[in-house]
Amino acid sequence: MSTDYRLAPEPAEITLVAGCDIPGYGDCSRDPDVLAAGLRALGQRVTGPLRVGGGRRSGNPYGLDWPAGPRLESARAVVVSIGSAAPVASAVLAQTRAVPLVIVLPADLLLPTTDLPSGYGQLLCGHLAAACLIVESERQRAAAEKLGAAPHSVFVVSPGLDLPDLKRPSTRPPAPAPLRILYDTWAASPAEQEFVAEVVAQLQIRCGEALDVVLVAEAAASIEAHRNSDVVVIPDSGSYATIVALRAMAAGRPLLAAGCPAIQDVVTTARHGVIARPGATVEWIDKLHYLLTGAALRAHLGRSARVKAETDFALQTTLQEFDKRLRAVASSWNYLSTSRDDL
Repeated sequence: MSTDYRLAPEPAEITLVAGCDIPGYGDCSRDPDVLAAGLRALGQRVTGPLRVGGGRRSGNPYGLDWPAGPRLESARAVVVSIGSAAPVASAVLAQTRAVPLVIVLPADLLLPTTDLPSGYGQLLCGHLAAACLIVESERQRAAAEKLGAAPHSVFVVSPGLDLPDLKRPSTRPPAPAPLRILYDTWAASPAEQEFVAEVVAQLQIRCGEALDVVLVAEAAASIEAHRNSDVVVIPDSGSYATIVALRAMAAGRPLLAAGCPAIQDVVTTARHGVIARPGATVEWIDKLHYLLTGAALRAHLGRSARVKAETDFALQTTLQEFDKRLRAVASSWNYLSTSRDDL
């Protein structure tokens, strides 16, 4: 059922606080600049993103520019935290201004392989006074609740990607060019890169001249690079794997990915991609061969993945969900007048 956003509550005064560790994806709702621009386009008044986590400033250990003037109250103001370095500074700012805090929980925090300490997850989910926690999937919601989040405070907003127009001709070389295997190496470890190289090398030995393939390794591969590929491989299990999977789906290309939570958040059935056990070389070779030798299969998986991206992961839909959630928080908050003298 569609939602008429024209009937939503009035816009809020949003201060977006983002960690310096967040990459500039440029095409995804995880990018604070993309999120800020999208919310402005929907009528929200957005300050920022203010960056934190890049060092201390004199007299201000949180690295934020406090609002000018002695009075810090703001009707319908909301502080939004995005990124692992931002929540504590955001909580200080929200508490100082006596306004609600919305935390977009870091995707890395909710992965079994996270490098963040469990105590930090418990702090964010169970102890910071957040009016609302935003996660990207039902699996992440369950993980947040396990860390202490109140079920009524956690809301799922799927990640959104700026979808390319597939009717526009691609820049791919014409046939009979080799089949192209795309591997985004931006967040890949050396071990993962060696694994992919080994899989492709063994595949070429097995098939010989019967299968002409080339491995295209590119850091932060663009949507166009995905469009120009035949198969996208994603062996890593970090949160960046979600972005790569979304780009492959948006480009209408089949993917072969490690069976990990970051992938399972977006690839929900075998119709959207092929899943293999992490590090299982023979299984990866078999499934990659299966994809590369089946043009009809690749086309079917690519079309299904694109439909999934259009239905669940379009950037505009995600921005509208963020907009709706922030308006709801602002309209339900009991704003009190406060000043520095009251602290």
